[in-house]
Amino acid sequence: RASYQEQEDSLPILPMVLGSFVLAALLHADLNSRPLFDALWMAGLFIGVLAVIPQFWLVSKTGGRIEALTSHFIAMMAVSRLLSGIFMWHVRE
Repeated sequence: RASYQEQEDSLPILPMVLGSFVLAALLHADLNSRPLFDALWMAGLFIGVLAVIPQFWLVSKTGGRIEALTSHFIAMMAVSRLLSGIFMWHVRE
């Protein structure tokens, strides 16, 4: 059974990845006085958020009906990224 939906998978991800690196360079915390590594950590956080966006895109293109396990995975990924973002925001000072 083929599960790849080529027609619906049309989200341009490259501009969002580049935007993640730009935002990370601007918004990174000062965790260990090494701005490059702090910015890379923040970029990883942003890219982790972007990893879920294609799933949302595909769900919206296919009518919004998905299996329970898929919806639970997407919800838990969102909670995980939210908690990581809150942590990064608090250590930003």
